Amino acid sequence: TFLLLNTHQLDGNTTWSSQVSVSLPASANNTSVDIRFLGESNDDDDEEGRVDDVSLEGTAVVKTDPTLSVTNSPQTYNGSAQSATVTGSVTGTVSDVKYNGSATVPTDAGTYAITADFVPTDTVNYNNLSDASAGNFVINKTDANIVVSGFNGTYDGNPHGLSGVATGVLSESLAGLVLGTSYTNVSSNTVEWTFTDVTGNYNDATGSANIDITPKDLNVTVTGVNKIYDGNTNATV
Repeated sequence: TFLLLNTHQLDGNTTWSSQVSVSLPASANNTSVDIRFLGESNDDDDEEGRVDDVSLEGTAVVKTDPTLSVTNSPQTYNGSAQSATVTGSVTGTVSDVKYNGSATVPTDAGTYAITADFVPTDTVNYNNLSDASAGNFVINKTDANIVVSGFNGTYDGNPHGLSGVATGVLSESLAGLVLGTSYTNVSSNTVEWTFTDVTGNYNDATGSANIDITPKDLNVTVTGVNKIYDGNTNATV
């Protein structure tokens, strides 16, 4: 709402004022408005201070709020701190960027609500912003490096299962890899493995590998025994 006050000298002794109040809708952003007041004509020629269609003009400029947005989202977790790039809808300076209310630039995967202060270059037509929302900055999870091997060998009486390791983007060892069932006897099996991330920065994963255990040859030793013929067909080995 704008208030326009005009004061005019009608004759040498009389001052006459007009006041106009104008309300504009929120959609009338950055709009110049002409405000006019026309005085009524006084037909009494003998009355001093006659007003004949006096036109009073003024201009009101409606300032608008610029908007802020994050322009580099999403990112992918890489083990390092990653900052949001915040820009305004008009030229200006962004400062005091916060992530879920904190000034600490985040490293972990997650969704962070971004706020910032903003001073537009054009302060005539645009308002300054303080702690204004710029949207969300997202750091997505990444895939862990998972290497799993099966087993292919001969029966030896021992249990055999999958072997493997899960590592992160900084080559750190990750917990959460489950390698499934082990087998001892001769068989051919497809074994499922699972990875369940416990850090919040890596995607869960599943896979499979084979465990093949083949028969082992039996060692047999045969020893013959000499015998004198006695009419029988029996022999001892």
